[in-house]
Amino acid sequence: SMEQGSITQSLNNAWDKQLSREQHFDIITQRPKRGHIHEVPYVQRLKPPSLITANHENYNVISTLSLADHHWAPPEKRPPRVKTPPRKEPMLTAVNRPREFDIVNNRFRNHHEARSKWEM
Repeated sequence: SMEQGSITQSLNNAWDKQLSREQHFDIITQRPKRGHIHEVPYVQRLKPPSLITANHENYNVISTLSLADHHWAPPEKRPPRVKTPPRKEPMLTAVNRPREFDIVNNRFRNHHEARSKWEM
C-alpha cells in the first residue's frame, strides 16, 4: 500500500541519516552496518614500527618489567631490540672546554710545578 511505502521510505531516510552521524560498523561484531561493496570492514592491525621502537630501553618504562615479561604484542610478533647508537664525543667549545687552571684547588691541571714556578 501507499501508506506502507511512505513509512518504509521515511524509516530508510532516518536510518541513512543515523548512519551518517555514527559509526559505520557494529561495535561488537565489527561488521559494517551497510552492505555496500565499497565499504572496507575494520581489521585490527598491529601498531606501526615508530610506536614499537619509540625508546631504546629493553624494558617497559612504566612497569619496569623486561619486554619479555611485559609487552603488548604476542611473543612471535615482538620486534627485535633496537641497538642504541654510540654516543658522540662532544665538540669542545669555549663554553664547555676545561680551563687550564682549576680555581677550586688552586692548581694548574697540567704541569703544575713547572707552571707555578714560571708564574712566580
